[in-house]
Amino acid sequence: MQSNFDVDSTVMTHRLVEVRKNYFIPLEYELHSPLPGEHPYDAFLNGFSLSIDALEAGLRFPLHPVIEACLKG
Repeated sequence: MQSNFDVDSTVMTHRLVEVRKNYFIPLEYELHSPLPGEHPYDAFLNGFSLSIDALEAGLRFPLHPVIEACLKG
């Protein structure tokens, strides 16, 4: 059976605390995991999506002011 769901790339809500701690994400950034029916790269109001892959590749917080300005549009 072919699966269209990548379990390794899904972050469950209970893991968000670990992610914040392991990658030193300040409390000013709200973390959310996708709800049923949502996808990790769906657009949402006043925010941006980010995968753990980006953190593993070296993205760090706090974000550089230029990056924050680009994300805010």
